[in-house]
Amino acid sequence: RDWSSDVCSSDLLKDKWVMKVIKIAICDDEKCFIDTIEKMLKVYEKKNEQDFIIKKYTKPLQLMESLKEEFQIFFLD
Repeated sequence: RDWSSDVCSSDLLKDKWVMKVIKIAICDDEKCFIDTIEKMLKVYEKKNEQDFIIKKYTKPLQLMESLKEEFQIFFLD
């Protein structure tokens, strides 16, 4: 049997079973807003079996210095 055409070797396998970690940056000068967004993201993450890396910043310059990390999502004040 030719397994090369099966789902096991297709990109569908990657999309369905291999979850990509999403890198998220949150930047706000008020910690309470950062904490609220982080809590909401953690609920979504758990409910949807997703993996997030969440980095929190209170100063825009800190975030700018971390842009080499290639975040996929930004929450900005």
